[in-house]
Amino acid sequence: MGLAVSLTGCGESDRPKAKESRPSGGRGSVGSGLPAYNGPVLPGLEPRPVAHLQGLSYPVAVGDAFANIQTKLGSGGLDESTTVDFYDAATGHKRVSVNAPFKAEPSWQVGNLNGAAAVFLHGVKQSASDGLNQPTRRTHQIGFDTSGRKLVDTSWKEDDLRDAVTGWSATHTRGLISRNDLTIYAPDGTPRLRLPADPGHVMSRPPEVHTIIDGVAVIKRRARRDGGGLTEFFAAYDLAATGRPVWRSDMIRPRGSTGDLPNVAFVSGDRLGMVWPAGPRQVLVAVHDLRSGAVVATSQPIAKNVRIDPGSEIVKAVGTPSDVAVLRLGPASTNLGSAAMRISTGQLLWQQPAAQEGFTPALIIGGAVYGDTHKTAPPLAPGGRKPPTLALGVADGKILARELPTAPVAVTDHGYALVPDIHKQGAFWIFRAAKG
Repeated sequence: MGLAVSLTGCGESDRPKAKESRPSGGRGSVGSGLPAYNGPVLPGLEPRPVAHLQGLSYPVAVGDAFANIQTKLGSGGLDESTTVDFYDAATGHKRVSVNAPFKAEPSWQVGNLNGAAAVFLHGVKQSASDGLNQPTRRTHQIGFDTSGRKLVDTSWKEDDLRDAVTGWSATHTRGLISRNDLTIYAPDGTPRLRLPADPGHVMSRPPEVHTIIDGVAVIKRRARRDGGGLTEFFAAYDLAATGRPVWRSDMIRPRGSTGDLPNVAFVSGDRLGMVWPAGPRQVLVAVHDLRSGAVVATSQPIAKNVRIDPGSEIVKAVGTPSDVAVLRLGPASTNLGSAAMRISTGQLLWQQPAAQEGFTPALIIGGAVYGDTHKTAPPLAPGGRKPPTLALGVADGKILARELPTAPVAVTDHGYALVPDIHKQGAFWIFRAAKG
């Protein structure tokens, strides 16, 4: 059983010039040229869209923009490339196009690096043989902010056993290959943190990077108890000052918790939300300061038959209000359901009753939380994504709309939603979040 969460917000030579050509085929209509919208009324959004974009393949929200990612296939990896077109979310106007000289893997990431929202592309680029040397293959990571400025451009040997993490990278163990240390590399490619292997039941195991946020790495670790058994916990390291962890989850347990290993659930600015066991069939949600681990707010115990699984899914969204997280505490195929809490105080706003079908939240905007239940079968959106089909009120959990043919699939940091146009493949509407 996993845990899903939606929450509401929280050099010059590298800057490319905007291009007139549109290699991804993207184009849009705004203002007086906007076509008529004849889709459903969507909770949390203003009734009229602000723009209409066409020719998009896989758009994602990045900061205050939408980025469309388009790959170009080549021959043997020699002439493959990826184009990213950035569109201003408030107007639909295209800002800039940028390119990466490789085919981006589907696992591109969106995050913040040095205070800037950016999209990070990963892929393998193969060099051509010169007749004397064999061709080489290297993994690349390139990140662009919403103005098209390149924030990171690093590479390493494909067999170097490293994963990209929003501008950073970290070693990992793959298959039966034994590599039990952990090294985290800075965006410039230099080693920043080295940790030895942790003990395991049979053999040593590498520490696992859960996420890197604003220069703080949250890592799952293992240690031996005094009695000889193993214990697991999360440790946070400030990557600007490596060495000892700045906090450990087994040392910052909130009052009422009955276990050392929480589930890292969400990040909102400098706040980290973690779900803790709180006795039989109960959990509680604690909000911690990211850098110190201090408990800022704690929810009341939530009665749930839920297993705490550190491999949680993190879904980040924005809108109105700006201080709410909606968490799924069990799979949508059960009646474990979801609960909403206020991030600043830990106040529980609502919890699904046992008789209500379980709801999996996806994103929040304008006072509505969108998601699905296991009985819904939403259609595929461009890019293979399924738009949510159900909308609940963030404040009270009441159903606002269901069986929606389309719904937001991405929202920006300042309250704009991207909604698939059900009448045209590759087209999307941009809506502004409703006020109040």
